[in-house]
Amino acid sequence: MVQPFENMAEYNDLIIVNTSNDLSALFLEGTIIKPELASYSMMRDWLEACRTDPGHQRFCSLAQAIRPPGLRLIDVSTGDVVSAPEDACYVALSYVWGGDPSDGFAQVILDSMEVAKQLGYSYLWVDQHCIDQQDSADKLAQISNMHLVYGCADLTLVAAAGQDSSYGLPGVSIRSRIPPRFERLGDLVVLCPTPDGGTAMESSRWPTRGWTYQEAMLSRRRLVFTDYHVEFQCNRESFCEGLRAEMGGSPFELIVFNSSSAFNLGRALSEYSTRNLSHESDRLNAVLGILGKQESLTPPAYHIWGTPVQQVTEGWALALGWGSYRQQKPRRRNPEFPSWSWIGWAGPTE
Repeated sequence: MVQPFENMAEYNDLIIVNTSNDLSALFLEGTIIKPELASYSMMRDWLEACRTDPGHQRFCSLAQAIRPPGLRLIDVSTGDVVSAPEDACYVALSYVWGGDPSDGFAQVILDSMEVAKQLGYSYLWVDQHCIDQQDSADKLAQISNMHLVYGCADLTLVAAAGQDSSYGLPGVSIRSRIPPRFERLGDLVVLCPTPDGGTAMESSRWPTRGWTYQEAMLSRRRLVFTDYHVEFQCNRESFCEGLRAEMGGSPFELIVFNSSSAFNLGRALSEYSTRNLSHESDRLNAVLGILGKQESLTPPAYHIWGTPVQQVTEGWALALGWGSYRQQKPRRRNPEFPSWSWIGWAGPTE
């Protein structure tokens, strides 16, 4: 169901949708979103376009097929956690923990399993279930290899709606989306565009959490589920449910991993430092994937307590040039980490 405008003069960017069979109107760039059901056919089209477009090869192809040792996956047909088969093509999930049932899978995981099946995947990776949370050695090993886990995933599902895992993925099962607003003019429907990604995620905790930052950055392709629509973002382009044309360049096109540029890595760490963590002791662990990815590039950039270093002398001096220049209040010391490292202090870093 769609909602009519109360005052069309309030809306500047409108989309025209043809509701007749007049083929001369096929140039019109909109489709009406069904709030209760996301369009799997559109998702499949996006994926196919990304996989087959030669212009995407540099940005979105699997650069290295090195799987993290001990990788485990959820078999979406049975719900069992299994050792990853050699040739397993899998989907990863990026979401906010919390609201989990005492037994079984949270709603967001059940919905993700359904999406994976609808898109033709057999396996799903979810950190809470695919990492042995009771084995500290396994947990550290897997956390250190997040760049391989998310980088090798064919697709990452981003749960960018709600406050925790009980909310699910809107448009998949129990959770409907917010209906679009429209005005009907004969065979045409004038739609008010749904909010773009940043605005659509304002009511969600996902864009504020520390762990989810690297999960998005390390992924090659992302399906972002919001309360309004589904967006597809690869490292080259982005598309939105309800629009036939692409939205433009991807927010990940200038991703930090095209080179081990000190500027790009510094920018990524600065953005990450604004995110929230339930435990400040995770400040390093939650960015190890990005740092690990940098070590695999040429030339590599290593790190000492989260501080990236390319050269032993000049590089080390430059790496210590971080600060908190725009902070109005003194930053809180994090005693678990060295004071000379940016992770030794809570709050945004520049």
